Amino acid sequence: MKSDKTFWNDGHLDKVENGNLSDYLVLADDLPVLLCRFKKDGTIFFTNKAYAKFFNTSKDILIGSQFFIIPSEFEKTDSAKPFLNQYKKQFSLKLDDESIHWIEWTVNRIKEKNADGFEYQAIGQEISEHKLLEEHLSKISVAVEQSKSTVVITDTDGNIEYVNPSFTEITGYTAEEVKGKNTRILKHNLNDPNVYTNLWNTITSGKEWQGELLNRKKNGELYWELVSISPVKNSEGVITNYLAVKEDISEHKKSEKLEKALYQISHAVIDNEDLYDLYSSIHKSLADVLPVENLFIALFDQQKNLLSFPYFVDEFDEPYETAAPGRGLTEYVLRSGKPLHVNQEVFKSLVETGEVDLYGTDSLDWIGVPLKIGDNTIGVLVVQSYNENIRLGERDLNVLIYVSD
Repeated sequence: MKSDKTFWNDGHLDKVENGNLSDYLVLADDLPVLLCRFKKDGTIFFTNKAYAKFFNTSKDILIGSQFFIIPSEFEKTDSAKPFLNQYKKQFSLKLDDESIHWIEWTVNRIKEKNADGFEYQAIGQEISEHKLLEEHLSKISVAVEQSKSTVVITDTDGNIEYVNPSFTEITGYTAEEVKGKNTRILKHNLNDPNVYTNLWNTITSGKEWQGELLNRKKNGELYWELVSISPVKNSEGVITNYLAVKEDISEHKKSEKLEKALYQISHAVIDNEDLYDLYSSIHKSLADVLPVENLFIALFDQQKNLLSFPYFVDEFDEPYETAAPGRGLTEYVLRSGKPLHVNQEVFKSLVETGEVDLYGTDSLDWIGVPLKIGDNTIGVLVVQSYNENIRLGERDLNVLIYVSD
């Protein structure tokens, strides 16, 4: 049997108009859709059984009442075709039992036989389940869009079809940049190849894979993610997509490394009697948590008024000679007794105010933290960077403060 919508759109109304109206009403009365006929002023003169049942009342009570949509709402549309669906709209109706139903109404203008007037026919189809599904999907969509977790949907080859805003925030790639590209754009070669083999073997077999991956952002920066990848299957159980939900765990990884580095440093202090070996051990341990390609330790002998550099590793400069304190950044930290992070803008300001002079190669970032015994500053631990791609910041400063204490 044809659908109700097809029935009313493929010429049957023409037959009804030219046939017997009573036959039409008998036929309409048993249709499983809500159907009513009403005059130009909205007065109902016919309803079928389904219409009366829906409103939990009798047809006799409904006849003579007003259709709930005023005719002026759909009279705005005019057409020379008398049976064209002129008006279609979805409404939520609250019934006497407080239940809410979504109905899609289609209103047709029907010409009266042997007259210039017309009347209306309204057909309503309940779409409540569809609306609930639509609302459910909308909530899921909003939740995914607003999630702090990265969400990625790919095809079965790993080509990206969707990413949420968190993906852009973390990786630097926009949705437009990655759509259609393979997730390999994030891959870093430091990951064990066996990890990817296990990953693909797991998800292609229909199972969920969980693990940690070291990935690369658009700017080249590396970051750690805790990843969960699940296959998405259609109604026949065939895998059509993969869904990845990922958490940035870079800070957690850094904390783990810092804890390990501090443990190593504490043991180095106990195990190394030679100071240079101690400094070298500290440098090696810090390399796991900071970019410390350029690091030195300066010690101040207050009685002799001499500043020495017992440990000095730098890409460009040779170790400084032991000498009386000058007006460099190291001496500035000695005088203030406070940690200091200096970029080129801050350094320029310090030079202009006469606080410091330039010594050695000009760096992009310079961090110095005081080494103290009690309230006395006896030295400075310094890390600096000359590389535009390796910038030092507040976190690096805090790590050095923690180590120096």
